Amino acid sequence: MINFVVCGGLFVTGRVSLLKSFTGSALCTMISIVVMFATIFIDQKRHLLGSYRVVAVGFGLLALAAVVQILVYQFAHNGVFSGLYMAIGLFGFMICAIIHTIKQLINIRLEANELMHISKAKDDFLANMSHEIRTPLNGILGMDEMILRETKENKIREYALDIKSAGNTLLSIINDILDLSKIESGNFEILPVEYDLASVLNDVLNLTRHRAQKKKLAYDFRVEETIPSSLYGDEIRIRQIMLNIINNAIKYTEEGSVQVDISSRSTMMGNYADLIIRVADTGMGIREEDKDKLFRSFQRLEERKNRNIEGTGLGLHITWLLLEMMEGSIEVESEYGKGSAFTVTVPQRVVKAVPIGNFSKAVRNYLDNIETEEVMLYAPRARLLVVDDNEMNLEVMEGLLRDTHIQTDLADSGQACIERVREAAYDCILLDQMMPGMNGEETLNEMIRLDLLHQTPVVALTADAIIGAKENYLAKGFTDYLSKPVKYELLEQVLNEYIPKEKQQVRSADDDLPVMLIWGEDPERLRAEKDRLDGIYKCVCVTGSKAMEKYLEKHQPFGVMHVV
Repeated sequence: MINFVVCGGLFVTGRVSLLKSFTGSALCTMISIVVMFATIFIDQKRHLLGSYRVVAVGFGLLALAAVVQILVYQFAHNGVFSGLYMAIGLFGFMICAIIHTIKQLINIRLEANELMHISKAKDDFLANMSHEIRTPLNGILGMDEMILRETKENKIREYALDIKSAGNTLLSIINDILDLSKIESGNFEILPVEYDLASVLNDVLNLTRHRAQKKKLAYDFRVEETIPSSLYGDEIRIRQIMLNIINNAIKYTEEGSVQVDISSRSTMMGNYADLIIRVADTGMGIREEDKDKLFRSFQRLEERKNRNIEGTGLGLHITWLLLEMMEGSIEVESEYGKGSAFTVTVPQRVVKAVPIGNFSKAVRNYLDNIETEEVMLYAPRARLLVVDDNEMNLEVMEGLLRDTHIQTDLADSGQACIERVREAAYDCILLDQMMPGMNGEETLNEMIRLDLLHQTPVVALTADAIIGAKENYLAKGFTDYLSKPVKYELLEQVLNEYIPKEKQQVRSADDDLPVMLIWGEDPERLRAEKDRLDGIYKCVCVTGSKAMEKYLEKHQPFGVMHVV
């Protein structure tokens, strides 16, 4: 169609003669027909000819019109009808082409809707997977924390630390899969904030140094003194990128060293700076032919050789995707058998151009200028309600809170939670989201409807850890958010914030251990039991039931043990 319009236009404007315009038009038509037949032939091999039915009808109409037109020219010799039949054929072909195009657009729309439903189903599956894995993992890591707190036997502590390490590895794999899913579905956002660079670097150093020392690697963490001290960017993702690159270097280095160099390059008249992170190692290096696989998802190099090394192969792929979103870059230099060097460059806006100076001093200044709470929360007058349908999770929460001496009530359903809140006033409620019957959101809404909360903070306690979950729960009316597995440091931080300050006390020496009353008739057995429990409990031993009753008249111990 375009061919006829162009050739006709050239003839009308006098650029070419009528004969040349017909010749050019015929040549273009022949090329178009050859291309069409080639496309049809390829699609026939791919079993896609079904979509050509309407176009085939159009071709049939056009061919029939051409035959009629030839017969008219041959027998009628009537100039009035010279182009009428061909025009009818072209019009019919155009209608069929339009119908075909509309059908294709409808199919594209249907496919887009199907992809959207598939994407939603995948997100729902990942959310459920996160919940189903994190819930038992919360019990495993929580019980392991109890073992670490209470045991004094080195061998048992060693076993418990191995469990903790394996559990955290599994948790990091889950987080990587969820991050990748959100990035690829387009639901991932970069959230820039003002941040103190010394604090981020200190976190990264603390989280990586021990791992390098455990493998007996020389670990050199150098920070250029001229880097701006305060930047504007996504602090969490900057930290994640650094950890991915450094941990990867440590993971694949069996002996030698890992060297981290942090520097910056001023851009745009000093208003921006390229933050440069270079990580060099003396590990196994990368083959030249494997470099193309380096940033692909679920790709691990030399799989058979590295089968004992943990991970999914997602870390570098996620790093590459994050840098792409932040307009950064990553470069790799490597010599197989000798080591690798990764250089990450990410632009950040400068908030304070004051140089960071000596890194260790900058960290100390940062820590001195932030408000700090008591390291150990101690609030025996505070009252807390924990709601979870999983019995082990309730046991874990009770164990984690034992040393705080907070009065902790437990509920295993939304309805039980409402009944508890009717009966007593709480300083804070930790409410699980995914429960049978009334879930956390429905329970919260019901308590609000019944006006039971009276500004009591309600913290969502959930295994839903997909990016954006916290904002989602805050929008639903929760005061804050804690993801499972629950880390005690984060739990303590939340409770420090929401339990009234007047109910938080300074722990005295006598309050370090809970009191356990041990009573019986045999002094030797009482002494042996006391020796066994010393360090876990502050043991008080009495002989005989009368002495036990007399003690309980004046004291309220954590527990009472009868030794027979």
